[in-house]
Amino acid sequence: MLALGASADKAGGVMEPPEPDLSERSRAVLEFERTWWQIPGAKEVAIRERFGFSGTKYYRLLNELIDDPVALDHDPLTVRRLRRRRELFRRSGVRGHPAGHPGSGSQP
Repeated sequence: MLALGASADKAGGVMEPPEPDLSERSRAVLEFERTWWQIPGAKEVAIRERFGFSGTKYYRLLNELIDDPVALDHDPLTVRRLRRRRELFRRSGVRGHPAGHPGSGSQP
């Protein structure tokens, strides 16, 4: 008998259950973080235009997302970069948007 969600391969053995996938919104957030610096104008404005919610909500979602192992599997470079940035902000005692750091004018 197979475990729930698992399937048998052609040889009759049990394959691993399918990997969980990121939501469309989570994939869009990671894509945005990869490329936001190429967008003219303020990051906060681009967040509101693209996602329809405040920067505060965006950064809350982003911080949850970069702790998700599925996100790490999906886009390891971006997730690791954001984790490093968040850790630097935590160590320095800076408050605000630890994952995205808007307003610095620096590229990721």
